[in-house]
Amino acid sequence: MENQKSILFVLLFTIGLLLVPLIAMQFTEEIQWTLFDFLIAGLLLSGTGLAYLFIKKVSHSIKYRVALAITLLTSLVMIWANLAVGLIGSENEAINQLYFVLIATVFLAGFIVKFESKGMFKVMMLTATLQISIVFIALFLGYQHVYGSSVAEILAVNGFFILLWASSGLLFKSLSHQNNVEEAGV
Repeated sequence: MENQKSILFVLLFTIGLLLVPLIAMQFTEEIQWTLFDFLIAGLLLSGTGLAYLFIKKVSHSIKYRVALAITLLTSLVMIWANLAVGLIGSENEAINQLYFVLIATVFLAGFIVKFESKGMFKVMMLTATLQISIVFIALFLGYQHVYGSSVAEILAVNGFFILLWASSGLLFKSLSHQNNVEEAGV
C-alpha cells in the first residue's frame, strides 16, 4: 500500500511540475512547449522519481541512496539542460550528443556492475573522466568560439557535472570501504 502511495505521489508531483509551464504558456509567449516537450519532461521526471523509489526499496543504506540520488539527479539535470538549451552552444550543436552517450554509459555500466557500490565508484570515475574528455574535444574542435560557449562557460558547466559525478563516486567508494570492513569483521 505504501509503495502505491509513493508511486501515486511521484506521478502527481510530475503532473504538478508540468502544470507550471502549461499555466505559464497562458500568460507569456516566452514559454512555448509542444506536446512532445511535455511528454519528454513527464518521462524524465516520473522516470527519475520511480527509479529513486526502486532504489529506496532495495537499499536500506542512506549513503547508498544519497549516492544514487546524486547520480539520478545529475543525469536528469544534464539531459534536461541539454535538451532545453544545450550544454555547449545551443541545443542544436552536434557535440551535445556526446552527453546522451555519457548518460547511456552511466546506466549501461551501472547494470553491468549490478549497481553495487564498488562497481559504481568505478562507473562514476569513468563518467567524470568521459566528461573531461568532452571538454577537451569541445576545445580542440573550437566550440569555445560558438555563441554562448566561451572557454570559461565550457569549463564551468562541465566542471559542475564532473564535481557531481565525482561526489557520487566518492560516496560509493566510502560505502564500498565500509562494506569491506564489515565483511572482514573489523
